[in-house]
Amino acid sequence: MKVDGITKPVTLGIIRSDYMLDSEGTVKHLDDMVLWQVELNTIAASFGGVASKMLSLHRHVLRSAGLHHLIDLMPDNNPIAGIADAIICARKLYKNPQALVLLVCHEFERNVFDQNCLHYILQERDVPFVRKTFAELDQQARLDDKRSLYIGQKEVAVVYYRTGYDPQQYDEVAWRVRRILERSLAACCPDIPTQLAGTKKVQQKLTSPDELSSLGLSGTCIARLQQTFTTIHGLDEGEEGDMAVQKALANPDQYVLKPQREGGGNNLYDEDMVRVLTSGRDGERGMDRAAYILMHRFRPPSSRNVVICPGAPCHVQPCVSELGVFGSYVRCGTEMILNNCCGHLLRSKSLALKDGGVMAGNAALNNPCLVPMSAQPLLKL
Repeated sequence: MKVDGITKPVTLGIIRSDYMLDSEGTVKHLDDMVLWQVELNTIAASFGGVASKMLSLHRHVLRSAGLHHLIDLMPDNNPIAGIADAIICARKLYKNPQALVLLVCHEFERNVFDQNCLHYILQERDVPFVRKTFAELDQQARLDDKRSLYIGQKEVAVVYYRTGYDPQQYDEVAWRVRRILERSLAACCPDIPTQLAGTKKVQQKLTSPDELSSLGLSGTCIARLQQTFTTIHGLDEGEEGDMAVQKALANPDQYVLKPQREGGGNNLYDEDMVRVLTSGRDGERGMDRAAYILMHRFRPPSSRNVVICPGAPCHVQPCVSELGVFGSYVRCGTEMILNNCCGHLLRSKSLALKDGGVMAGNAALNNPCLVPMSAQPLLKL
């Protein structure tokens, strides 16, 4: 990628693709379920560190409860190791053994323990690591005449964003710093095109076979990808957008309205969706329809579970889950150096809640227990 005429030598990506099962009624056979992609997270794909710790925690809980027969049914999972491998690979390709890995974080970081898991692995492998906010980088970051990035006297090889995915996280200082980082030779994770590729609007466009064909993908590959793509409508002004709005208003329980936002707590359902879609009909200024997409609403099968949240009583209730699959890649120009699946993340929430999101307080981290569909329930709550 070129920014202001400079080409970055190394491209680093750490992503998480999220999926949900969709089924109407009681699920009795695997054929009754479809695994649909919910979204693709290309910036600050979190919980790789905490997910790596949850496996030992849940195995300990099962062991303490005398449910030893379930322990081996929980698949191994260590996504933070794969994430660290990708960052270390990108740093080695930078060819300065003294260069830093920079993690850009919030001023008041709530997810520091997840990020510390990465810090500890890098520390064990003698990789220098620093955490900085946009405000700190505004005072400390600089480019030399070759556009190498420095923090003080230390050169930076990799910039890993754990902030910068929401417009509210950008003020004049943040924009100024982002420009400096993107103009540098350091590998930015993600770079600007990769971040934009994770937006809901791009997800909508990629459901079209014509769009996928333009990427040079084979017909077989396109068919396999489309098996995971659910129905997504654009709401741009025009006939297609008008038809999508009418579909949503006619059957609001079948759709979810999504803005171009990340982090959970942003989606609109039912009467809230209807209210936004009908705004502006009485002369008032309505919604910017192009800023949203309309997605098929999933009806995942539920299972009885206990969601443990601070300050909330524990009780058995119907819960639904969302599966995230971590991936990482490192590229030099057009040459792919590394392209790995790193592990998974399972998040569960009460069936009574519409929107998810762990940081939004609506979901909790979980682990899958893999059993044959034909088997009798191994654990009843």
